[in-house]
Amino acid sequence: MTHPWRRHSYGAILTTSMFAAVVALRMGAPKQAVAVAITVVVCGLVGLLEHKVGFRASWRNERPTLDAAHTLLIGGLVGPIVHGSCVALYLAIGLRSGTSGWLADAPLLLQVVLAIVAADFAAYWVHRWTHATGVGWRIHVLHHTSTGLNWLAASRTHPLNAVLLHGAEMAIVLTLGVGPEALTLWVLFRSVNSFLQHANVDFDPGRLSLLLATSDVHRRHHSVDWEQSQTNFGNVTTLWDRLFGTLSLPEPSEPTSPVGVDDYDLPATFGAHMAAPFTLARYERTLEQAQ
Repeated sequence: MTHPWRRHSYGAILTTSMFAAVVALRMGAPKQAVAVAITVVVCGLVGLLEHKVGFRASWRNERPTLDAAHTLLIGGLVGPIVHGSCVALYLAIGLRSGTSGWLADAPLLLQVVLAIVAADFAAYWVHRWTHATGVGWRIHVLHHTSTGLNWLAASRTHPLNAVLLHGAEMAIVLTLGVGPEALTLWVLFRSVNSFLQHANVDFDPGRLSLLLATSDVHRRHHSVDWEQSQTNFGNVTTLWDRLFGTLSLPEPSEPTSPVGVDDYDLPATFGAHMAAPFTLARYERTLEQAQ
């Protein structure tokens, strides 16, 4: 029988994070400070859970400095720059045309839900494109090079991938016209779920996986098995995978496949990671090496 903490902790962390953010925002706390503070707390909690109730001992991060660099520079710098640039552009266009966000007066919960679903529609197609094309895969493959999933590995990605993904998400969310609070809550929900779905924690999200791209769903996407990795493209929800036929939910008793990519032997250095879209061919393994 599944222990209650395994079944409920994933959803509890998400829900508590959002509740704390709403309370802080309503008390007048700065929006960016709220998002950063709650994200830091969640990362600390997930790191503790990985140590206490890890999913795979072999998935413990062997290169924390490398992935910490990705987390700070890509997740902490590139992402916010893209978000800020998109907001500035939107405000400039809005001011010139005399328009404002048409959804900003809707109930906050509705705004956040619509932002999550709409942004994930954009993320789904960007993600699927990066798997379906040579150019896209060179940009995206870095995220799949982790041979063990953990919260630090969530931000292992190339800046070009981050720009494409965040830019597409922001474009559709800003087009909806959600208010500043809803925008903050969407970004927070997306970030917290990303750390949870990559965490090396023995979660059992249960029915939550029918709605959200939880850890068990996302591990399947990171599988070394190519067919499995061509499923579950949603970053936050399973809605678009379900509608477009790419959803693949693991059976309860099914063993988790090894994660990573077998096609490339990319050096574990930040410089090699940043050059990967342009130098990937030189690291391609031969059939004999792969075996």
